[in-house]
Amino acid sequence: MGDFKCCQFPSDKLGGNALHQNQLSDFNGLIFYANLKELASVGPSYTWFNQRTINPIHIKLDRMLVNDDWMEAYPNSHYVVKPPKCSDHCPIILMPCHKKVTHHRFLFKNYWIKSKDFWYLLLSIFTGNFREQPFVALCSCLRN
Repeated sequence: MGDFKCCQFPSDKLGGNALHQNQLSDFNGLIFYANLKELASVGPSYTWFNQRTINPIHIKLDRMLVNDDWMEAYPNSHYVVKPPKCSDHCPIILMPCHKKVTHHRFLFKNYWIKSKDFWYLLLSIFTGNFREQPFVALCSCLRN
């Protein structure tokens, strides 16, 4: 994570002289050979600004790169790009999202019917006011 002082794609720069593919090859080679990928981000696309009103330049210099082991451990992680305050770089904040989402198929257990509260709970869950799409509401009810 940090300021890599270079871009990955020509579109990572707005203003100034255009970037050519040969200027990006070293950084992209590093990413390829280390088997890295950029973590998803939220916020401004460009993380550095030359602070000029005439001939402004915006570049994405700061980013977070991760490997497959990271994505396996933190599949919902991302980083947030905040507006700059006292620097010409935007601060970036890692959001690791430790909770790993697992999906299971719904299994109905016959012994649930024998519970004295089963029908009461079933009716209370399915008679609520739903604001979601019908299928999403059904899945929520089944999950509950």
